[in-house]
Amino acid sequence: MDAERMTLSVADVARELGLSKPKIYDLLGVPGFPKIRVGRRWIIPREPLERWLEARAEEGNDVLV
Repeated sequence: MDAERMTLSVADVARELGLSKPKIYDLLGVPGFPKIRVGRRWIIPREPLERWLEARAEEGNDVLV
């Protein structure tokens, strides 16, 4: 991921994770998924996203969406 930006767009996250944009929009509805609403846009803070992903991997939890 680009270390310069503090936040990512839905398209950025989809590209970096190899998922579709609709799947990222689904993840926005998962409790605890890091997100910030700015007007009509969603932005995802990089560090909280990385921590969220690491926690899911460590716990072995699948996120069913």
